[in-house]
Amino acid sequence: MAVTLPDRYVLVGAALVYGLPLGALLAGAAIGAATFGSDWAAAAAGAAAVLLALLAASPLRRRLERATLHRLAVQLVA
Repeated sequence: MAVTLPDRYVLVGAALVYGLPLGALLAGAAIGAATFGSDWAAAAAGAAAVLLALLAASPLRRRLERATLHRLAVQLVA
């Protein structure tokens, strides 16, 4: 059995699951450090940004999963 999926969906899924929280962490930490000038503020802002990114990613993930099911192809291989 072979399962095929367009490359685009794999890339978008990886960006959503890995890239969005990582980008939010870096951006939140940079903004916290620049605004308040302390390591604690950078850590708190980074954590808050990751939580917001995870909340935002949930509906996007569901939408991607629905689109993926329409493009998924399962083939029997001899």
